[in-house]
Amino acid sequence: MKRYFYLIAGLLCFAATLSSCSDDDSFGKKPFVGSKIMDMKIHTAAAENEQQLKGLNPTQDAFDDKYTPDSIFLHKKGSDDVIQLPVYSYNCDNIDCEKGFRYHIDVDEDGNATIIPLDADGEQISEALQLKAGDEVYLSSWSKDEWALPDEQVSSYDEGTLYYRKKDINVELYRSSSDYSISNLCDDNFSVQMERGCAAFNVVGLFYDSDNRITIGWDEDGNPDAYMYTFDPNKFTETMGSQLSTWYIKVMIGGESLTDAFNYSSNTSTGDTPGGYYTSGDSKLFEEGDQDQSKYLPFSTRLFGAGRVQYSAPGYYTSKGNELFTPVTGEPIKAYVLIKHWTGTGKPTDEWLLSDNGALMTEIDLHGYPNPQNNNFYTIGLLMPFQLLKEAWENAGGDAAAEAAAGSASILSKGINNAGIRRFEFKDATVIYEVN
Repeated sequence: MKRYFYLIAGLLCFAATLSSCSDDDSFGKKPFVGSKIMDMKIHTAAAENEQQLKGLNPTQDAFDDKYTPDSIFLHKKGSDDVIQLPVYSYNCDNIDCEKGFRYHIDVDEDGNATIIPLDADGEQISEALQLKAGDEVYLSSWSKDEWALPDEQVSSYDEGTLYYRKKDINVELYRSSSDYSISNLCDDNFSVQMERGCAAFNVVGLFYDSDNRITIGWDEDGNPDAYMYTFDPNKFTETMGSQLSTWYIKVMIGGESLTDAFNYSSNTSTGDTPGGYYTSGDSKLFEEGDQDQSKYLPFSTRLFGAGRVQYSAPGYYTSKGNELFTPVTGEPIKAYVLIKHWTGTGKPTDEWLLSDNGALMTEIDLHGYPNPQNNNFYTIGLLMPFQLLKEAWENAGGDAAAEAAAGSASILSKGINNAGIRRFEFKDATVIYEVN
């Protein structure tokens, strides 16, 4: 379900204006000529004492219905002209807070407009935005028309592209769902609809114990109707022949749906290296503001699911605060799960963690699922019994074949179709594709 934000315009008239604040005559509405202050308000609400992750629903993988940035930008379409308007909180109690921003608009008899951003005290805070009659604007949380990954966050090679996340670039973005005219900006009943100008992604690659299901809920007649697959690391070791700590995972997501640049004025991809892939990220690197490194990560035991079927299973599942935010193009998306097994002594080297050589890879079958759209939150991945992983690993030649495949090639150097990896289809795996 899409989340929208309504910014309702209130109106304060100057003591002395160039004309009346009323735009109406006895025959209907006419274009406004004059000067007025527009006081834009955003209503927000949160449960008392509830801590919320900025911009995200705290109880599920979804966007919330709040505009959280500290400012909003008014862009003149067809130019680089933009003004920043602070967003204020006021009239707060223990539960609710109102938010808003304010500007002074002056429209001359030719229909040209001057818009001046104001602070909470009504003082001008920056240069004015000049609009000619017929100009259109849009609002966003991004200061420029174009969002783009810097060069260091893009690695291109013959067969494709890898993208790397960074906290100050891969942020939650907002854009007005429509463009607006000067008439809109001085209309007493003006309202702006904001939506996310990006999609959010969690990825999943978990290996559960298909033989260890317990009942956790019953219906009103006492019949079991909710279950959990529990995890015993000793059984994993017994089945796989090695400890959980020796298994590593990477989940890749990307393809035509993703881009390295997106123009919010035109709402189109403008990247010169589109179609790249992000990988499951190191939450510590991301939260500290460092760039992802596309390393394989050790299996960790996570809880997944809600309602009738839940899983406690090792592998990878995006943690809160580590989500991928990126604009999407509306084209199809692809996703892969790659597994490696460390058979050396001690901990794996960085070289081994960065290399795809010897990995077992399966593509997640997303055929028939809708293409990702901005303003939605997606959870995409696979749930697989680790008994199936054991079978797949051995059918692909086991550790010996992994070592033989580990030449000098990797996805970064040769592409996802040509790297030293072993492909395998997990026919009985459960595809996860959730949209909120």
